[in-house]
Amino acid sequence: MVSAWMQAKCIETGETVAIKKVLQDKRYKNRELQIMRSIDHCNVISLKHCFFSTTSRDELFLNLVMEFVPESLYRVLKHYKDMKQRMPLIYVKLYMYQVGRGRIACYLDMHVLEVVF
Repeated sequence: MVSAWMQAKCIETGETVAIKKVLQDKRYKNRELQIMRSIDHCNVISLKHCFFSTTSRDELFLNLVMEFVPESLYRVLKHYKDMKQRMPLIYVKLYMYQVGRGRIACYLDMHVLEVVF
């Protein structure tokens, strides 16, 4: 599945949101919208809105509008790697706790770039 993340601002509220644009491939059943609508958990980003869009090549995309969280696990890990330091053990424990709590709630495919704190 092909997807891309964007940061946007809601015109009505001024709130910063994240939009995940996911290609709807007819060969696969995409259950992400169904799952996101059913989840209400403190460790999982909440779905605010969704809409479909198409391209000039007739590709169909699902756009998931979600709460924006400015930090990602990828950025945290990259920071420590760039500094040539190990992440403090307390941070590792905190992040793993949050990841575990979120996984129990949703069982979504998890990509490091999509895990946010």
